[in-house]
Amino acid sequence: MRPGLQAGRAWSARVPVHTALARRWIQRSSRQRTAATPPEPKPQTPLNEPPPPAASRPKSNDMDVEVVEKLHRGVLWLSNLHPIKLNRIDVRHKLYDMAYVDETLKRMIEKMDQRHAIEIERIVHRSPEGGVFIHFKSSQYDAKGAADIIRQHLMDKRKASFLLKEKIRAHLVMGKPFLHDMEAYPTRTIRVDFKGPAMDMEELYNVLRPYGHLNSVNIAKNSEGIRYGTASYNKIHGSIGASNCLHRAVMQDTKLLISYEKYLKPSALREFWNNYSRVLLPTLLSATVAFAYTMFDPLREFFVYNHITNRFLLSPESKFGEEPDFVLNTTGPQEEATANKPAMGGIELRLYNAVKSQALDLVQRVSNIFGSSSSDQVPVWSKEALEQLRQKVATSSNSDEVIMLAGPLHHAQGCGKTTIMRALVREEGITNLLHLDFRRADTFVSDAELLKRLKQAVGYKPSLTVLYKLQRMIEELLAVSTRGVVAPQASTEAHVRQVLDCVSKVLQSLRKWNSKSNGNAKAVTPTSNGPATTTPARSASDMPLIVLNGLDSVFLNDHPAFAQQLMDWAFTVSHERLATVVLLCDENIAEDYAEETRVQTAVLQVEDASAEQAKNFMQLNLPHVEVTDQQIAAVSGVLGGRLSDINELVRRVEFLHQPMAEALNDMVSKAVSFVAGHALTTRPKTDAHWTLQQAWKLVSQLAEDEEIPFERMLYSDTFNGDDTALYAMQRARLIRIQHRSVPVEAPPVSRSWLASSQPKADDEAIPVYRQQLFIQPARPLFREAFRRIVHDATLSDGIRLQLLKEEAGKLLKTMHATEEELDKVLDMLTEARGGHVTSVIKQLVHRADQLAATLEKTVNKIEQVEAAKKSLAALML
Repeated sequence: MRPGLQAGRAWSARVPVHTALARRWIQRSSRQRTAATPPEPKPQTPLNEPPPPAASRPKSNDMDVEVVEKLHRGVLWLSNLHPIKLNRIDVRHKLYDMAYVDETLKRMIEKMDQRHAIEIERIVHRSPEGGVFIHFKSSQYDAKGAADIIRQHLMDKRKASFLLKEKIRAHLVMGKPFLHDMEAYPTRTIRVDFKGPAMDMEELYNVLRPYGHLNSVNIAKNSEGIRYGTASYNKIHGSIGASNCLHRAVMQDTKLLISYEKYLKPSALREFWNNYSRVLLPTLLSATVAFAYTMFDPLREFFVYNHITNRFLLSPESKFGEEPDFVLNTTGPQEEATANKPAMGGIELRLYNAVKSQALDLVQRVSNIFGSSSSDQVPVWSKEALEQLRQKVATSSNSDEVIMLAGPLHHAQGCGKTTIMRALVREEGITNLLHLDFRRADTFVSDAELLKRLKQAVGYKPSLTVLYKLQRMIEELLAVSTRGVVAPQASTEAHVRQVLDCVSKVLQSLRKWNSKSNGNAKAVTPTSNGPATTTPARSASDMPLIVLNGLDSVFLNDHPAFAQQLMDWAFTVSHERLATVVLLCDENIAEDYAEETRVQTAVLQVEDASAEQAKNFMQLNLPHVEVTDQQIAAVSGVLGGRLSDINELVRRVEFLHQPMAEALNDMVSKAVSFVAGHALTTRPKTDAHWTLQQAWKLVSQLAEDEEIPFERMLYSDTFNGDDTALYAMQRARLIRIQHRSVPVEAPPVSRSWLASSQPKADDEAIPVYRQQLFIQPARPLFREAFRRIVHDATLSDGIRLQLLKEEAGKLLKTMHATEEELDKVLDMLTEARGGHVTSVIKQLVHRADQLAATLEKTVNKIEQVEAAKKSLAALML
């Protein structure tokens, strides 16, 4: 009797066909299929000697399901004991109370053994499938009867839980389930392979129906023409029960092999894509490009507009940051910073402006209560530059000059340029501000990183940097595969141009909005080549201010293409009067661009402080500390007028309560460690392109002189005309290379005076100047550090000893090479004398004399070097 036709009274009441009638119909169909080949006789197993359970029977002992039902032992599958794990992220089984499941099984074992003489041999848990296998045996009941008793006992044993609503189901295992610990999860669809005569759809339905409601049953053929069946259950516990109970079950010489199968529902969209992919693909690409153009560009312009106008910032000067240079304290309410602020699309954000103004006042009152450090103020010697800068910015709306605020420092902070700009923004109430900061862009920063910083500085969102990198990689691979026929288009230069064009569009829209807000006022500007032109009149607070920070000589040498593109864009913006452009650079850059005729520049120089200015600054910042003239002289002699170093000294004295002499000594010691660790070292460095001999030559010369002519050092025996080491030490912030005009001697030049009709009789000597480079310490503090290193006996003797060792090694190599050449010349001389060639003999004798003299000089130098090494080694002991 088939198990599917006797699975339970609850299901048999719903089956329209009588069970006995269905069983006879299935048996008749099976006989018709196997009439041609009669089945082999199966071994008869007596009932008093039951075989082992189905899960442990060998393959050769596969029995029909009718025999399995009559055994006195078997395996029962219990499902819905706990939640099923459907995938990796399903954690319901961990949240369920598994202790209740163990308690239920324990009570069942005790009750079956005491009341029904059913012994539970073992229980196998199947956590992913939400059930257990129960191995049992009984001397009173066969497998089917014992299974009905256990099923009846567990029918209502369910704890109420929101994780599991289904009732406990129990089915007798007719085959041998596949027990594994692989990471496989059950599905609602199963595949049934037939080993033997295949069943038709009705037979398969009757076999699978007792385990749950079926959505569909199909019979198909594979590529080899072998039939198999697929069935989809309404709930997943049906497919789990069928797979665990009927796998490898034998029904009338047909063995069922059941496995889970993912059921893919037919998708109309997928079919439509497969049919029209050739048309849809270019259409979708075009639509994507159109969407990116129509959506991303306006969105980016919106974010750039908000970034320039500081719509969501309480103070525009906060864009300069708090760490570089100095932090300025905002003194007084900043009503100008929020008044007449433009808004995108003409929307007046009155409520936001009111809240922002109140927040500024609150911040100001709190800062006034707690006070501020005097070091946050603009330095005394920078006020002149601040006044000049204020006048230039005030008249920038009628001029296309590029303002260049130049300082003496290379690739480092310290002269107060950023401090001046922060004070200008605060005092003038400039609301439209764009700060492009590249001070921390060293040699090893890539162009992609510079592009990323540029996007962050202008508020370019969404940047889609990942897509840009992917496009760049694909185009480079395409260029390599086509051997350069297809050139990459997604270059950094093109992407930078795209970002800067977006900023230019925002500046143009901002100018239009300001002209409308000012009542279409016009300013008349005379021109030299034609009639006067009219431009929208704007105040200094309305005119956008673009600050390019960190554009020094080192940055332009390390990233020439990026820096030149940025400078050209800044000159174009200033020429079109879209914004006021201020370049914070060094004096070399300012002089280079001041000589060009294609741009108009206004150079404002920020110099180091004088001794009197440094004294005033220290007295202003140290009101409770007595500063004597001797201390001021000592500080000026060591720190010069560098703002950053003087400010550090003030902070050490004021906050760390160090004596001024001790604080100054600590700063010098720190500088000595920096120079010794970066310049005077024998460790190989990837960024050090100089030798120990070159560094020591430069340090010893700068310890004696305040500055050295660049040409004198360049063409010395140490550098031999190679300036790589000098510029490498400048990038390492060890030295400063400055060029300035110096007078040179020239013969008198005769010239006529245009003021008189007759030429002047006498000749007048006109002075002649030329640009000359000078090498100085990067900071005045380094001059004292160089002196200490040179006068430090231990350190200087160690460096000299190392240099002598290197020189001795070079001399030994020269000596060995000279000896080898001399041996070859002597051998050739011996051969020439045998041939009696007089001219050759004279040449060889002359060359031998030269080599002998060179060898003698080399040996003498080696002896001198060895003697110097011994004396230095003795001094160091």
